[in-house]
Amino acid sequence: VSAPPSLVSWGDTFFVHLLETWVQPGPREKQTPELALIAPSGAVYRVNGRPIEGLRYVMEYRPIELGLWRYGWSFRPTPAQPLGGHEGEGVFYVIPADGHDGLERLTEFAGRLVRWARHTHPDSPALQTNVAGFVRWAVAIRDSNAEQATAVDSLIAEVRAAVASSR
Repeated sequence: VSAPPSLVSWGDTFFVHLLETWVQPGPREKQTPELALIAPSGAVYRVNGRPIEGLRYVMEYRPIELGLWRYGWSFRPTPAQPLGGHEGEGVFYVIPADGHDGLERLTEFAGRLVRWARHTHPDSPALQTNVAGFVRWAVAIRDSNAEQATAVDSLIAEVRAAVASSR
């Protein structure tokens, strides 16, 4: 396993790469690992790995929440490899994106929060945590680039209105 990063910027893809030589003879496409991810909200996502060059597999997912994510990967047990034979787990943090595309990613995240607020109780700890992270991220962008202040303030108002209207 090549160690996945411990920090992933929001909007980036999280990858787990495996080099597995023990896989039984036969089509590698039918012997793929599965990645299970647990978001900060508690939502569970499952991703099937796919074989790539040589004896390698890749599993990838684009996280949609800020905060601490947990993950585990494993191959389906076989008589030759019982449960617990080939698996791994870890954690990573999704952090606000910075750089030249920060406002673009912030806008995309704001849209997700607005949609999330429509279908979630406003006092949901996961929603509140992500809204707080969004506001901190927005203020950091606004403070570092005065030209984007109006756009950022508009996004903050939009997210706050969506949360308030869901009450």
